[in-house]
Amino acid sequence: MAYAKKRAWTKSDEGTPQRKLLFPHYFLPQYGRRYDTHSDKELFERLKKFPGVCEWFRRPDFAMSETAATLSLNLETIKDAKDDILQAQTTEVITDSYQHLTESLKRLNSKDEDKQSPDKNDIKKMLRLALKEDKKLDEALDKAYEASAALYLSTIHLKVMRQVLRQPQLYATMAEGTSQEAKNFVSDKSVTTMRAWFEKSILNQSNSVEVSLPTNLEAELSADSEEEVAEPSTTSKKKRNAGEEHNKKKKHKKSKASKQ
Repeated sequence: MAYAKKRAWTKSDEGTPQRKLLFPHYFLPQYGRRYDTHSDKELFERLKKFPGVCEWFRRPDFAMSETAATLSLNLETIKDAKDDILQAQTTEVITDSYQHLTESLKRLNSKDEDKQSPDKNDIKKMLRLALKEDKKLDEALDKAYEASAALYLSTIHLKVMRQVLRQPQLYATMAEGTSQEAKNFVSDKSVTTMRAWFEKSILNQSNSVEVSLPTNLEAELSADSEEEVAEPSTTSKKKRNAGEEHNKKKKHKKSKASKQ
């Protein structure tokens, strides 16, 4: 099975590094035929090609949270879809819109094995597919997009979790946790030490620091403002007094001179 190589890091239009793509991106091709189902070995090999994209190997607390969020937030969408988009009468609206273009699609596919040159009529047919007014098709595409995205995310998270955790011996060879529990799992490679690592990672999140604020900040501020300003030091007092005495003498001399 051939896969296109991809960077684990993406870049924005300005060229600045962005957050790493997570593993769901690496089980879905950019275009063309979908990938076949992966065996346990193939799945691990797939994840090895892109270090850092699967949180199960480094931060199981993040992985568990992401999987839980994905499954819970998409559950209702998938349940609703079984009576609509996953039924034949709905999917046929989509396939009927382009299945009569089979030969044109093959000619327009530059990677087709039996490549033949497309003609103007092939281009015209594709443009008609894109430009025609078809409210029923547009509604089916919206429903299919929502349902298929929910279904894909849920299935790939569930599939990766099940295949990774059911292979503790192989899983331990890729685990990168730094806690003692993680190191115990890497050494022991058992479900028991794997569970201990998860419990340490996940349950520790509840030990957050609580910040308590004073209940009456305004009163505290008023009390601060009423405090006396600290008296200047003895040295400062002497300098200030000497300066005042010098100014008095100067004024006295000027006054005496003006009288004369």
